[in-house]
Parts: sequence; structure tokens; C-alpha cells
Amino acid sequence: MIKNFIFDMDGTLVNSAPDIKRCLFGGFRENGVDIDDSTFVQIGPPMERIIRNTAPHISEGTADKVLISYRRLYVGDDLIMTIPFDGIIDALKYIRDNNLNAFIATFKPIISAQRILKTHFVNLYNDIITPTGIKNFDYRAKVSKADMLNFLMDKWHILPQESAMIGDAKSDIEGAKTVGMTAIAALYGYGQPDEFDDADIKAETARDLFEIIKNTSK
Repeated sequence: MIKNFIFDMDGTLVNSAPDIKRCLFGGFRENGVDIDDSTFVQIGPPMERIIRNTAPHISEGTADKVLISYRRLYVGDDLIMTIPFDGIIDALKYIRDNNLNAFIATFKPIISAQRILKTHFVNLYNDIITPTGIKNFDYRAKVSKADMLNFLMDKWHILPQESAMIGDAKSDIEGAKTVGMTAIAALYGYGQPDEFDDADIKAETARDLFEIIKNTSK
């Protein structure tokens, strides 16, 4: 029986791609990087990696400047195009109403994450963990989903065998496997099919995820 459900945010709880892409491209253009609006952007990994994957030809210094611009634009944005996937609110209400636990583990900056949570998810989760929330966090360090899950388990005294990580990226699946949690792939998100080979369970839609949560928590 699974009692603790840990959700990624972008591509799992919310469709945030339109706002992220708009602010990212604004960051590129502020720093003189000419990029076509049709350029593919894989949402999900840390933004440093997204920038490098989207524009691999730019220098490290330019990439750092793009990151700074993106963060300023995104934190200051109203994020009105970011909305929950259909079925997610019902799933979180089910978790709450059945005395289960819902957590969020995301690479998203905490200010932006909290803005989305206050808009759509009030009283529907127990806690949110981001890299900056980990004690002695160092911006120069590489914080993984496994690091965040271990931190979450220590903080809340939860057991991995009673927990599931739900996400749309390979890092979510790897993180779950590393710490001994059930790995649930959100196929409706932004990941690529080969990222989910090691997932224990796969949800085609957020509505499917709701049913998976009900079945695995009994």
C-alpha cells in the first residue's frame, strides 16, 4: 500500500510549457541569442540543462546570463498560461480526503512554484521540496531528485516502500529507483518514451494517474 505520493511539478501537476518557453526565449533574446520560436524545448530538467540543450552553440558565459534573465522574467511573470492537467485536482483531493500524503519535489524556483500552488493547489499538499530547501544547499552542487527524495523522507519520517515518485522525466524515475520508491511515469508530460523504460507504472493521462493512485493506495 502506498501512503505517500511525491509529484514532480512541470509536466506532472501542471502544463507549464507555454510560460516557461516564453520566458526562456525572452532570456535568450535579452542576451543576443537569435532563436526561432519553433525550436524544441524539453521541459523537465533543471533550467541550466534546458538552456544548454536548447542552444548548445552558445558559450557557458552566455548560458549563465540567459539563466539569470530567465529567472528574473519567470519570477516576475503572472504565469496565467500554467494550469493543472485534467484530473490532477481530483487526484489530490482523493489523497487528502483519504488521509494519505501528497508532496511535491521540483527543480522549479520556490517563488514560482509557490505562486502556482497558491493559485491552484491550496490545502491539497503536505510540503514542497526544491533544491534550495535542502540544508547547506550550494548552487554549485548538482542536486538530484534522489537527493530531494532522501531529504523529504528524513524530514517527514516516511518509508520508501510506502511511497511513490510521480514524474515525467528520467530523473524522476531514476530518483525513485535510487531511494527504493515506486516509480510512476507521467507519460502525458514532457518526457520522451525511452525515459520511462524503468518505471514500475505508467500513466497515459492525468485521469489514468488518478485511478493508479486509488488502486495503489488500497
